[in-house]
Amino acid sequence: MLEWNLDTDGTLRIKGSGNIDNRLWSGEKYKIKRVIAAVRNMTNAYGLFCDCKNLEYVDFKELDLSGIKDMSYMFGGCMKLKHLEFGTGNTSEATDMHGMFSGCASLTHLNLETFDTGKVTDMSYMFLECSSLKKLDLKHFNTASVTNLYGMFEGCGSLTELDLSGFQTQNAVNMRDMFYNCRNLVSLDLHGFDTARVSDMSGMFEQCASLRHLDLSRFVTKNLTGMERMFYQCKSLMDLDLEQFDFSSLKMNEEGCCGIHDMLTSVQELKKVKMPANLPEEAMLPCGKNDGLWMSEDQKRCKSAAAGLDAPMVYIRI
Repeated sequence: MLEWNLDTDGTLRIKGSGNIDNRLWSGEKYKIKRVIAAVRNMTNAYGLFCDCKNLEYVDFKELDLSGIKDMSYMFGGCMKLKHLEFGTGNTSEATDMHGMFSGCASLTHLNLETFDTGKVTDMSYMFLECSSLKKLDLKHFNTASVTNLYGMFEGCGSLTELDLSGFQTQNAVNMRDMFYNCRNLVSLDLHGFDTARVSDMSGMFEQCASLRHLDLSRFVTKNLTGMERMFYQCKSLMDLDLEQFDFSSLKMNEEGCCGIHDMLTSVQELKKVKMPANLPEEAMLPCGKNDGLWMSEDQKRCKSAAAGLDAPMVYIRI
């Protein structure tokens, strides 16, 4: 049995036991500014406060999260949300967190240290367009069961650093647009990533315009079928080591290309790149108004990385 009341000051108070039916206040959700909940025995929080566009403060210190399996879009579209407190935050039964904080454009910080994510399989769009988020500590996240990371940090334009070295991604298959438009990201640590099962990295780093260095030397791409726009508008990247990349599974598009030909052309500050053997097609190298030549490791001037070579090749801008 649940009881709820929406005060005249916009405070929604909920207490009791069982799943919360947000249809009860759907016609008045625009009035909600604060939520204080003391509820137990919940199993489903899908879209719980989705599109409560004036919601600013959430107190979940007395909310029992331990039985909830679906937390997707729980706060989706809460564009004014600034404070969110989970208390103990036991989420050990959760399997779906996709879109959980998507569109929370006013959040500047988010404490998820108590979250147990060991059973979560879907984190796609989890922080989509959290454009004011300045810091995010996910070192404790257990991502061993996650298969979908599509757009997880897309549009997090205020983040300057992100340490994901502890992410266990051995079951991940989709990393498309994972860091799309993280335009102020300067430091990104992915050195623990296991990408052996990933099939889609299209747009993964697109518009990460402030990244100067990116260590992908441990990436395994034998199952990669899509990588269009992977480095598009990574304007500040200075070097790339793609020696271990395997492009043999890439699918051809309608033009008969697999996304390699122009994947580096917008990486304007690139000075050095190491390409793998057996490129399926040549990769054009970036050039500016006053330059356009590169030197290959075998001392040949060029404007593109050659296809079909038997060994990896280093290219240096001259």
